[in-house]
Amino acid sequence: MGKILFFNRVPPAERDLDAYFRQRRKDLVIFTEKEKRPLFERAGYETLSVDDYHDDAAVIAEIATKIPSGSLEHVFATSETDVLRAARVREQFGVAAGQRLASAVRYRDKFVMKSALRGARSFGVPRNLAMEPGARYEEIAEILGPVFVVKPRVGMASEGVSLVRSAAEFPAVVSPEAAMAEEFVDGGMIHVDGAVIKGRLRLLSASSYVNGCLAYREGKMLGSFMLDSQDALFLKARAAIEEVIAALPSPENFVFHAEFFVERSGRLVFCEIASRVGGAFVSESMEEAFGIDAIALPIHAELKLPLPAKLRAGLMTPKSRFGWVVCPPQETGAHSLAESASGASWIVRKEIASLEDGRRAKNSVDSIGTFLIRLDSDRDFIDKMAVIGGWLGR
Repeated sequence: MGKILFFNRVPPAERDLDAYFRQRRKDLVIFTEKEKRPLFERAGYETLSVDDYHDDAAVIAEIATKIPSGSLEHVFATSETDVLRAARVREQFGVAAGQRLASAVRYRDKFVMKSALRGARSFGVPRNLAMEPGARYEEIAEILGPVFVVKPRVGMASEGVSLVRSAAEFPAVVSPEAAMAEEFVDGGMIHVDGAVIKGRLRLLSASSYVNGCLAYREGKMLGSFMLDSQDALFLKARAAIEEVIAALPSPENFVFHAEFFVERSGRLVFCEIASRVGGAFVSESMEEAFGIDAIALPIHAELKLPLPAKLRAGLMTPKSRFGWVVCPPQETGAHSLAESASGASWIVRKEIASLEDGRRAKNSVDSIGTFLIRLDSDRDFIDKMAVIGGWLGR
């Protein structure tokens, strides 16, 4: 058997790699950040690193030097920043299994993915355009309207996303990185998460955001709660995600995190999709709802390791519902968060960060506290989110 390369920056104490790779652990090579390399080596893993983890040329050169030619059999990546790199490594080193580069581009580049989805039947696609150097507000507004959104084509966690409402706001959001502009969609938002195994949709949940992914810029909490699988919005989400996966060059085994706007009419409008799990407590809520580690599932499928017997019944949707709340850093009140949360039996999991009063959130999942909540209804989640807000004096 050949080598398995895993791009991974999560320390071994926080991720059970033995459960991910089981009897193939002996074939595993971890590629991680230089400062984290000792953690993996002390845990007994063969490990590679370079001075700059984000230097693709250096990464590929290191792989070519340290892994014998023709011995690389599988390449895995669970972070969005590694998706394109992993696909390039597969193609450059002749790895047949896993996501191809053409697929990775369509699941990573928001302009390319939306171009591939024009003409969809079960959802809309916002008008958009690739921004060229020297783009002017007036030129974009003539196509998209006076209010539009500018975002990085390969961004994540809502970093670099700006709402432009006038020519005066436009120069402040122009980035030297590849960017796109798209029409503003007025409405709510849901995220759709799941897993495709052996080419079939096997896990599916749909959740409604509370406050939206840009709430952190105003110091507001971000929340999300799972929809009932019989809810009309869940059924729309299922039809939409099935059409997305069919329209894109999708891998045989992968997890996904997609987002759709919900217009006031109830119509879904596509926002984006990624071939990885969502941030915050998305994967943890799926694990609680399904009893399956969604991150490990496609790894096991590709390596032909045993899969959970419950998957044989077909598509799984949540029987119990969960939600999560992300509390962004704030000026005061953070010190009481851990103490207050300790007495709440409805909190299933929690992560309390080192409490840094006064620090501003960098993105939508930057937090001083993230909570996974068991819920009985939509109203129940809103009430519990308000309780958490009370702990922070909100």
